[in-house]
Amino acid sequence: MSHAPEVNGRTVGQRIGYTRVSTVAQTLDQQNDALAKAAVTKTFSDTMSGARDDRPGLAALMEYIREGDTVVVWKLDRLGRNTLHTLETVKTLTDRGITLVSVSDGIDSSTPAGRMMLGVLLRLRTDNPQRVPGARQFGEGARGREPADRINDHCTRGVAA
Repeated sequence: MSHAPEVNGRTVGQRIGYTRVSTVAQTLDQQNDALAKAAVTKTFSDTMSGARDDRPGLAALMEYIREGDTVVVWKLDRLGRNTLHTLETVKTLTDRGITLVSVSDGIDSSTPAGRMMLGVLLRLRTDNPQRVPGARQFGEGARGREPADRINDHCTRGVAA
């Protein structure tokens, strides 16, 4: 017998998983195994490119989850089309009072370290949203700062060869 509260006939505080692979040639087995070890009770899945907007499994997950639930993913990048979309999804989850666990990334938003990590990721999105989707931005500095190449050139100028 569960002692977890129920809302509209559904237990709140569930561990709900989301998995995604890009092609039918790939398998969800590794992700499903990781989520099973993380005590997930229900899983939503997509077998399609993460670049697609219409991911019915993710849409169903977002509709199903309630405040107090925990969403468990194998890796954070399973949640979005790109870095910006992933961070927007993470923000939506946290704003709704949903805990997020990424088993491969070692992130659990119910812990201080996990909240800090998500805070850093979300801060990147807030401070510099136009640069977040690509990988190069991490070496280019934040808003209003010079790109890393120019900073390095400036620092090495005048150094004897």
